[in-house]
Amino acid sequence: MLKRLIAALRQSLALRVVVIAITFFTISAGVVGTIIFNQIREQIIDDRIENSINEATTTIAAAEFRFSIIQGTDTAILEQTFNDVLQLGNTPGALLFGREIALVKSPGNEIATLDFTRTSNFLKLTSIPSELRADLVDSTEVKWRLTEITYLSGRSFPGVAIGRKILVQGAGPYEMYVFFSFKGQQDSID
Repeated sequence: MLKRLIAALRQSLALRVVVIAITFFTISAGVVGTIIFNQIREQIIDDRIENSINEATTTIAAAEFRFSIIQGTDTAILEQTFNDVLQLGNTPGALLFGREIALVKSPGNEIATLDFTRTSNFLKLTSIPSELRADLVDSTEVKWRLTEITYLSGRSFPGVAIGRKILVQGAGPYEMYVFFSFKGQQDSID
């Protein structure tokens, strides 16, 4: 069968043109399809990152406001305020978008002897990229990095971590991170 096909290709110019055209079209369609898929995927992720940065900035500003109105350094009040800030992640749609919050005592923070470091929903602190923590050392700007959001249960999802250094009245400088899962976007792409 293969010998007959090769012989036919050698003898018929029309058959060669058809085979070459089909091969070229198939390869072209595959390349163009791959390029379009990658552009759509990148746009979906880029839009999610931009929306996440905007939402995280608002969430961090709300947390800063709560921390700025603390009266005194009573441990119980600080504890309650930290817990209230973690609840900022529990807004309508948070489960859909996979938003989590982490508050981490900044390196060199010696103002308070207590450490109020905590995360929402059993999020592992290892979800915070070390590069992002390094970015926040000398910055007051909002910074972000892609990450793997991991929970104590072992579940993990691709996402973005957005953080900024904040000042907690009575407890000193902390880093606040807001995480957004890309699980929904990844499911759409897959």
